[in-house]
Amino acid sequence: MKWLIGVLSFLFILLQYQFWLPSTGLPNVLHLKKQISLKKLRNYTLKKNNDQIANDIVSLREGLESVETVARSHLGLIRHGETFYQIVKEPVDPWDM
Repeated sequence: MKWLIGVLSFLFILLQYQFWLPSTGLPNVLHLKKQISLKKLRNYTLKKNNDQIANDIVSLREGLESVETVARSHLGLIRHGETFYQIVKEPVDPWDM
């Protein structure tokens, strides 16, 4: 009977060792759960960006108004008869304050 208790104690200690060992046990599981949550957050952010880009594509394909808005803001489009004014701020001299 003593040898059975010894064998069971040895197995119990062996299982506890594997459970708490950093490479295969509970610390590894906790690390993997943290990695999963970070990946889910990243996927959510990327999905939002993809949805926004898809909406922009649909908008650009369907109407000329959005194409004109993009051309005006990014490419500096000016219609015939319009006058372009550029306001340039003077740099602030820190010694004048």
